[in-house]
Amino acid sequence: MSHIVMILDGQSMKIIKNCGGSESGDAGVRMSRVSINDIARRAGVCIGTVSRVINNLDRVHPKTRERILKIIEITGYRPSPAGRALVSGKTRNVLVVLHDISDPYCAAISKRFSRHWHDLGYKMLLADSNYDPGLEREHLTYARHGSVDGLIVVPVPGRTNNAIYREILKAGLPFVAIDNRVEGVKTNCVKYDDIAAAVMAVEYLAGIGHRRIAFVHSRTRFQTVRDRLTGYQETVRRLKLSLKENFQTPFSNDPDEAAEAVRKLMSGKPAPTALVAENETMAMV
Repeated sequence: MSHIVMILDGQSMKIIKNCGGSESGDAGVRMSRVSINDIARRAGVCIGTVSRVINNLDRVHPKTRERILKIIEITGYRPSPAGRALVSGKTRNVLVVLHDISDPYCAAISKRFSRHWHDLGYKMLLADSNYDPGLEREHLTYARHGSVDGLIVVPVPGRTNNAIYREILKAGLPFVAIDNRVEGVKTNCVKYDDIAAAVMAVEYLAGIGHRRIAFVHSRTRFQTVRDRLTGYQETVRRLKLSLKENFQTPFSNDPDEAAEAVRKLMSGKPAPTALVAENETMAMV
């Protein structure tokens, strides 16, 4: 019986409905766009005083603070995120750039990231590079121009965007790469021990009797996949298993073409009795 092992890896606006009249004596239903200027005018103070109350700063008389907060509550005013960013220098946004948001792994980690950043009081912005260096560069440029407070990227392989990665680091924007390193740029990277993962997969299959084990993979541009291939090859040699060229030949990225290639591999002579897949997507072809 064959086995398969996969390596897992604004403007501020508020609609106010005054059925019993407003402070100015207007009756009926009224829609208004409430701004910080409106709050300051109603409170009889300058905009700076309202800003200090909103940002919980000192130097505001308690009675004045109480009056401003009451007006904010009555009007339902919400501070403009862009305006607050100008004052504080913080956007409270973090950008996450993934290579394929439809990939099950990317979907899973983005969900975890979103929950984590929410708990910390941040909003997560999600971008998809779709394995395209040009699209990745657009996302990196957005981050570089101060639109976010932090950046997490699964880098596209290659050195095409090294210049902007260096600009980001020089600007001091907190940045972490995940899964793949930025080739030629020294930066923080969170990565699985992919070699060890492949070693464990091969050792497991060999331990239950398999001697002909193939490595099913396609994206050899990625360091993640290259490391898994290395772990596979080293373990097959160490255990003196059958290491045939067609057992480690990369397949097409197209799912249908990859599935056909796997069928041909499994019908060959001799055919592998077990497969190690580079990831969950390849395991399902």
